[in-house]
Amino acid sequence: MDLIFKNIAVLGSSGAIGGAFVRILSDKYQNANIYAFSRTVGYHIDYTDEDSLSEAANLASSHGPLDLVIVATGVLHNNEIMPEKSIKELSAEKFNYIFQANTIVPALIAKHFLPKLNKDNVSIFAALSARVGSISDNQLGGWYAYRASKAALNMIIKNAAIEMSRMNKKAIILGLHPG
Repeated sequence: MDLIFKNIAVLGSSGAIGGAFVRILSDKYQNANIYAFSRTVGYHIDYTDEDSLSEAANLASSHGPLDLVIVATGVLHNNEIMPEKSIKELSAEKFNYIFQANTIVPALIAKHFLPKLNKDNVSIFAALSARVGSISDNQLGGWYAYRASKAALNMIIKNAAIEMSRMNKKAIILGLHPG
């Protein structure tokens, strides 16, 4: 089945994966409205501000319902926070930062963008998760905050998929493992 996407939103478009999605989708769907959101380039968004998320969802759906939404936000580490190799490295600061980026932000994006999905044709909401968020697949341990945040994101995606199956029969809600 070859899908035709007319209205596309990519959140986290300034990152490597989000930017790649924008480039590929721009090439494949040259006549589509593509809204590339980030904190630094494209359409500006503040992921921690629900008014900003609501405005972004309204802008992206201003030419019609959304056919594809890709959430490519998230973080494994930054200059100050590295994945924990031992339980001794846990901190509330790390957990708060990682959960905000990997779980709370995608959940709030879903809150504002899922109602804008196309109900007449197949539409897709995809959020980048990670295989390391699988509880049964964890054979190595470590990366406590990251693994936990992605496991929580997987549950949010599952819950959203169940809820949307009742409200929008043509919507597909999924988590993507980028590896």
